[in-house]
Amino acid sequence: MKLILQRSLSLAAACALSACGGTTQSSPSPALVPASVPHPLGDAVSQRIPLSAWPSILKQNGPPLYVYEIPVDGFTDPNNGGSSPDSGAFDELVYGQDSPPSSSLLSSTTTFGGSPGAYIEFTTEPATKQASGAVLLPCGSFFSHAAGSGQCVAAKHSTEKGKKPKINEVLMVQSWPFFVGDGGSSNYGSGSYGFEATSDDGTFVDIAPAAFTYTQPGDFQGASGLTAGQAVVANGGIHGPQSGSGSVQIAASTCAANLYWATFQFDELEGGSAGLEYSWAPPGESGQNQVTQAVVWGEVTSGGAPLAGATVKVTVPKGSPATLVTDAGGCYGYNYLPFSGEPTITVSATVSAHKLSQKAKLSAGGVTQVNLAF
Repeated sequence: MKLILQRSLSLAAACALSACGGTTQSSPSPALVPASVPHPLGDAVSQRIPLSAWPSILKQNGPPLYVYEIPVDGFTDPNNGGSSPDSGAFDELVYGQDSPPSSSLLSSTTTFGGSPGAYIEFTTEPATKQASGAVLLPCGSFFSHAAGSGQCVAAKHSTEKGKKPKINEVLMVQSWPFFVGDGGSSNYGSGSYGFEATSDDGTFVDIAPAAFTYTQPGDFQGASGLTAGQAVVANGGIHGPQSGSGSVQIAASTCAANLYWATFQFDELEGGSAGLEYSWAPPGESGQNQVTQAVVWGEVTSGGAPLAGATVKVTVPKGSPATLVTDAGGCYGYNYLPFSGEPTITVSATVSAHKLSQKAKLSAGGVTQVNLAF
């Protein structure tokens, strides 16, 4: 039986109502191991990036990485009396209508921004740079099909002192938000949003109106060109470094309907090499770019009615303030690139000679709502 974990992102008050009528709400969001270790089904050696190009940036700023172990019958290592991996069964478990089993969550303390354009091979990184919940094991001792003296990555509960080891698979998941607006109401506008992932083994990227949504819901809100049940990036299965990509058209709507979530999944089966890289390309940006880490958005009103055309300024950690203009619904949204900690920002709206300001905290991989009422 599969356990289903229902995740919901509740909005928690981040600060009290100010005298000027401002409100702030915040919602929280829900590393990695090239010795020449062969993959069970063979690696695409020609696709590998030279060793000199592999950076040591496994724990970088970005959304939280939820790390799970999947101790499923049929996935123990053949060396320990189990059967060989079944990519179809594994993909069905980690990608589908069910969420990962809640009992298998190991950690969500590691943050990661995707390392755009720089494929990271987990097995050559030291233990101190692995995602929390993942461990390195000597391949020759634990994986019968991964000969040699290299290291292999597995879930941390794969070994227990005094017991015969069972190799548990690793699943990593994260969600990140982005806000789409037109007419200067956001720093990302309508157009084609492209996503790509290179991985060993599988990866998927879904787009949805809610965080930690594991199946593509099909066309929704202002999104079009999606097929229900099919990820924008579907790069699953057991394989060496392999790339997958996809795109979706998004047209700005109004206010809350402009908020989207991308959910990324990575799985590693049964030792051998393991690696990861992913990125996206919002409209107007070329090449591979780091995903957003947080969003601040809200509505500006006057006498309870939406106020279009109001000037909104939001502060940016270690950067200059950004200037936005509210849309027809009185809304604005700003997408933040990865930052460290939980910085405090200020959102200000100016109408004629009147100005209102509100402070709020950003959370990694989360959404903060700041409304300003004149």
